[in-house]
Amino acid sequence: MAACRRMVRHDDRWMADSTTIAVVSVSVAGITALATPPLTAWFDERKESRRFGRERLIRDVTELRALLDDALIAISEAFYRHSKLTVEWGLDPGANHTDLFNDLFNDVLAKRESMVLFKTRLETRLGPGDAVTQAYDEAIDLFDEAFEPIVDAHVAAKMGGGPLSRPSEKDAFIITQRKRDMNAAIKRFSEEAHKLAGFQRAP
Repeated sequence: MAACRRMVRHDDRWMADSTTIAVVSVSVAGITALATPPLTAWFDERKESRRFGRERLIRDVTELRALLDDALIAISEAFYRHSKLTVEWGLDPGANHTDLFNDLFNDVLAKRESMVLFKTRLETRLGPGDAVTQAYDEAIDLFDEAFEPIVDAHVAAKMGGGPLSRPSEKDAFIITQRKRDMNAAIKRFSEEAHKLAGFQRAP
């Protein structure tokens, strides 16, 4: 009889343990089922957020590279047109020479305005203290110094109503020196732009 009671107690514990396991299993399954929709939504949101972040980074880097390329093109074109204007200034004055000079002069002014606009965009995007912006600003300053003697001669001819004076030795020296310095500044801008665009890689 005692052995039977022990067996019953043993069976009772087995039944109790089985019931507990079943209840716990059902509870865990229920919690998992309840938690699955919010977790799925959370993972989906994180995935979408990362995708949006990658797309935005790609777009930002692409736009930055385009801005740097366009700024370099603008300053290179201005430098090229300025060189042609300098050559034309050194020629003997004449009717055709004056017309061509005026056309080139106005073209150089337009190119300079384009450079200033890109300088503003670079300052807005990168800040005035950035190495890229500073190199571009330096190139514009040197461009202005090389352009100044030509502007003075052009203004004097317009105001005096006479022919355009040819460049003096001093003017020629200033222009040559500033063009050399400007070449170096453009090179620095190109190098800084390359480093910046290379560092901010699109994933």
